[in-house]
Amino acid sequence: MQWLRDIARTSGPFATVYLDASHNTPDAPHLIELSWRSSRAELAGAGADEATLAALDTAVARTVEAVDHPSGAVGQVLVAAGGSVLLDRWLPAPPAQAHAHWADAPHLLPALAQLPERLVTVLAVVDATGADLYTGRRAEHLDTYRYPLHQVRGGGLAHLKMRHRVEENERASAADVARAIDDAVADTGADLLVLAGETQSRSRVRRALGAEADRIAEEVDAGGRAPGTAEDELDREAARLVDDRIHALRRDEVRRYREAGGRAVDGVAPVAEALRAAQVDTLYLDPERVSDRKLWLGPEPEQLATDRDQLTALGIDALGPVEAADALVRAAAGTGATVVPVDGEPLADGTGAILRGG
Repeated sequence: MQWLRDIARTSGPFATVYLDASHNTPDAPHLIELSWRSSRAELAGAGADEATLAALDTAVARTVEAVDHPSGAVGQVLVAAGGSVLLDRWLPAPPAQAHAHWADAPHLLPALAQLPERLVTVLAVVDATGADLYTGRRAEHLDTYRYPLHQVRGGGLAHLKMRHRVEENERASAADVARAIDDAVADTGADLLVLAGETQSRSRVRRALGAEADRIAEEVDAGGRAPGTAEDELDREAARLVDDRIHALRRDEVRRYREAGGRAVDGVAPVAEALRAAQVDTLYLDPERVSDRKLWLGPEPEQLATDRDQLTALGIDALGPVEAADALVRAAAGTGATVVPVDGEPLADGTGAILRGG
């Protein structure tokens, strides 16, 4: 995650805030303000500077005013340092309780548990006249209409010719749409293709897809291109497919750890040592079981140790101590390692890693 790497390379200390940002009750704006007021006082008491608190004031004010706000119950994570907000992201669910941290490393594991590595998704809503393609924030509307499009009643040779022309036009339209989808999947490096819309057109497009787009495709019986088509069901189905694919990717990562053999280590101390040597390929953390031990930090992300004297002996001015999970996430991000939250794995201290191949 690029945002995680950017934060890891930024100097602290950091203010990290988790809020219930839901706007689903009449008093929601007031509740958000009260929650932030409490968190702000907590940060100020811990030593947060006024410039950083003011930057957070501005961000929370946008939340209170529901600027670009998602619907339903949501959480929000904010990270700020040096008078600037470094991270402002919505979370799929609000925290059990709002909380704030002021430390030499940002407190990001709770957010990572809800915000895994970005899943690139292409959404294609198709019918006999074309498709609407959505890739991230970009929308493309394809018109592949060919006359005639619909068969007519009747018999004889003229009717037979008309039917063949309609069927050929339908196949040609589906092929055009499939090529556009193939290009979108290749251009974005998509992990998931959600194929929605009219059933017969969807089937024709699916048969015309290239191998890679077909491999990542999932069809849903929802959505359409006609004006007035309800989009709520399509949104729910697409979100479900994204969630399913994310969990499948996490299961694959856990399987990779189990099969890593001698390249796998667990426990805070061995993992910290491997991160200090920039030897970690993938860091695994169980948010429910990660150790409450503290680690010492240096100015650079890979500078961490279980003992302050370890850093001092290397001529590094030690910072901290900070929570082990925060130090490990910072070091992983700063050294290019992937961070994978896991659940229920028998890792010592709730911490494990796969080392880079030699």
